[in-house]
Amino acid sequence: MQQDERLDGLWLLAAGSAERYFCAPAEAGERRLRFLSLPARGGVAAGVPTLDGGYRAETMVRAVSACWFYRIPTQSIEALIGGDPEFGRSFMQRQLARLSHLITAARLPRPRADEEPEIVALKSVLQQNQARIPVTSQLHTVPHLLAHRLTTASALTCLDQLRDTGSYEERAIARVCVDMLAGIQAEVSFYRGVLDAYAAVTDAAQEAQPAALRRRCDEIMAGAFGHLRTAVRGTEHLPAAPGHIVIINHLCCPGYYQLPNDYHFSFDTAFISVLLHAHYGDSPVRVVRQSPGAEYGHNMFYGRLGHITVPTLESGIEAASPEALEALRRASADALLERGAEAIGRGENVLICPEGQCQKSVNSPARFYSGAFRL
Repeated sequence: MQQDERLDGLWLLAAGSAERYFCAPAEAGERRLRFLSLPARGGVAAGVPTLDGGYRAETMVRAVSACWFYRIPTQSIEALIGGDPEFGRSFMQRQLARLSHLITAARLPRPRADEEPEIVALKSVLQQNQARIPVTSQLHTVPHLLAHRLTTASALTCLDQLRDTGSYEERAIARVCVDMLAGIQAEVSFYRGVLDAYAAVTDAAQEAQPAALRRRCDEIMAGAFGHLRTAVRGTEHLPAAPGHIVIINHLCCPGYYQLPNDYHFSFDTAFISVLLHAHYGDSPVRVVRQSPGAEYGHNMFYGRLGHITVPTLESGIEAASPEALEALRRASADALLERGAEAIGRGENVLICPEGQCQKSVNSPARFYSGAFRL
């Protein structure tokens, strides 16, 4: 089977991971319904046979890793049904029951701009099944728990519990919801890793060395990024030995991932730091902006890591006189050149964002400052 090839027969995912997209065939002039993609795990039907020209739905399957499938040709299924009509009745009942659950979960109403598609789809599932759900069921709390990053894990825990110990109706609906929220489960695991990395640095013993804390932070963040779908290519072109300047464009952190202490974790620099740590066995020294006094979350984190600090447009120092600001920048530039040269001389990598401030992706890269190039 090749990517985007039409499926014939019954396909069962044996290993790997894939995403399924459901849609009803649209006749000329008809508007297609919008559907949500669903994750596929081992043992799940990825393709559905069409028998005798009856009910037909298109299933698109996109592999997100190397996959193995079991394929049962349509002709083989028809032969089994012809030889055992009772098997055919049972097979079609199970197939239609499974499809009804999937399509109930997959149908996606038009979301509001401020709502995640998964939350909208989950609300739709609950609304379609409201007559089956007791008014005292914890299922009613799930959309509200999903609405905030700090309570999303509680929503998933609630669904897991109902899937195992709820009433018959609650178990059936919770299973559909758990399948729908597999992507959010990965995001929760990622966010938990970010919180753990921050705590590992800020709660470390006072005698802990900055280089050791940088390595520990990268180890935890490597696990956090492992929950997300990422594709990294080209690391084979990195020099064998460290001691280099690495420059990247600096992207703003989505507000969705703001930490409880109002700190916006820098995911782009953290990601590159993890890659360099994996390749060289040591974490780079970063050039980071000086924090305004009110950014205690930023200060608590970067104050322990021994990075090179420079003032930028985001440092909250606009109130300084032009003369004082110029003197500060000259001193900062001298410190950057001195400390950066020392780090490179020790065989460490130096990671710099030459734009001097983060940008939205549509505006990036912005104008580069010359410090990295003078270093």
